[in-house]
Amino acid sequence: MRATTTLLPITTETQKTATNVANGTVFWWRVKAIDAQGNEGSWSELWKVVVDNTAPSIPTGGAPHDTYCNMNEVDFTWNGSTDNEAGNIRYEFRSSQDSSQLENAQIGVVDDPRIHLSGAFDGKWYWQVRAIDAAGNKSGWSQVWNVILDTTSPTLQVTTPEENSVFGGDDQIVVTSYMEDAWGLGDYFININSTEVTALNDPVEETEASHEPKVMTEPQEVGLKVIAIFDASDFTNGEYVITIRVTDKAGNETTRTRTILVQHPTVIPGGQGGGIDTGSDEETDTLTQLAERLTQPFSLPQSFASSTGGSDLNQQVLGLENTDTADVAGGEQVAAAVPSTEGWKLFGVAWYWWLLLAAVLGVATAWIVRRVRPSDAA
Repeated sequence: MRATTTLLPITTETQKTATNVANGTVFWWRVKAIDAQGNEGSWSELWKVVVDNTAPSIPTGGAPHDTYCNMNEVDFTWNGSTDNEAGNIRYEFRSSQDSSQLENAQIGVVDDPRIHLSGAFDGKWYWQVRAIDAAGNKSGWSQVWNVILDTTSPTLQVTTPEENSVFGGDDQIVVTSYMEDAWGLGDYFININSTEVTALNDPVEETEASHEPKVMTEPQEVGLKVIAIFDASDFTNGEYVITIRVTDKAGNETTRTRTILVQHPTVIPGGQGGGIDTGSDEETDTLTQLAERLTQPFSLPQSFASSTGGSDLNQQVLGLENTDTADVAGGEQVAAAVPSTEGWKLFGVAWYWWLLLAAVLGVATAWIVRRVRPSDAA
C-alpha cells in the first residue's frame, strides 16, 4: 500500500473532517499550533486512526437455551464475535418474559461473551445479544434463546392407602397419587422398602411381572394420576414404608410416605376344612394356647402305665392336633380309652388331666357353634 502525506490548510478550528474515505484506510496524523505573529509550536505526537465501517459478526451458541434451571441465578454465555479490525468487542444483552416485548427490553453492556444474572422470577425468559466493535459498529441481534426458571417443587397428593393401613392374605396394596407441576413433570418412582416402581409419563402404561406391581398412569387436566398395585402376598409380616417421589423437569423434588402393616392370617391345622383361620381375636388366641398345650407330652401315674390300654391315652390326646380342634367325637374316643378297673380307682389322682381336656373341648365347641350359626342363618 502506498502512503501519501498531505499538509492540510491552516484552520482556526480544533477539528477536521475527512470525507469519501475508503473502508480500511489508515490515517497517521499530528498537529501544531501557530500564533498570530506566526510563531509555530512543536508537532504533537503521532496519532493513528483506522476507518472501519464493517460491523462484527452476529453472536451464536447462546446457552442456556430450551432448557430448565431450578435456581434464580443464571450464567448466560455465547460464542464471541469476530471483526475485520483488531480491537475490543463489547456486547449488548436484553431479556424479557414476553417475547413480543423483547425489542423494548432494557439493554445491558458487557465486555465479555457472558453475563451473570441473579434474582430473576420463575417463568420462561427470552434473551438475545449483539456485538459492538471499537468503531461503534453494531452487529444484528442474535437469535432469540429461552430458558425456564423453576424453583418450585411439584405438587404430590397421595390418596391411598391411608397411614397405618393393614393388609394381608390376598389383599392388594393400591397406591394412588396425583402429581402436578406448572412447567412439566420429570420422573417419579414408588417404593415399598426394596420394591421399586418406575414409569414414564406416557398417556397409559401398564406393566406387570412376577413380584412387581402393576402401574397405570392417567393424564389429568394438569399433571398425572399414577396407580401402583402391589400384592400383599409378596410381603412377609411386618411394617413397611411406602415412598412416593416425583421430580419436575427442572430437577425440583417432592416426596411423600405412607406406613403400612402386613399381617397375614394364622391357620391352625386339622379338620376336614384344612384348618381354622384364627384371625387375631382374643377368643381365638385362647383356643390356640389350649391346643398347643395338648401337643406337649405329659407323664401319667405309674399305675396308668401298667393298666390295659393306659399306654395309649397320651397318644390319643396328642392325636387331637391331627384332627379338627373342635372334634367332639374325637374327645369321646379319648374318654373311652380310660382303663375300666385300675384306672377308675385312680381317677382322683389324675383329675387335672381330665379337667384340662374338658376345658379344651368346651371352648372348641362354643367357638364352632358361634362360627356356624351366622353361616346357617345366611
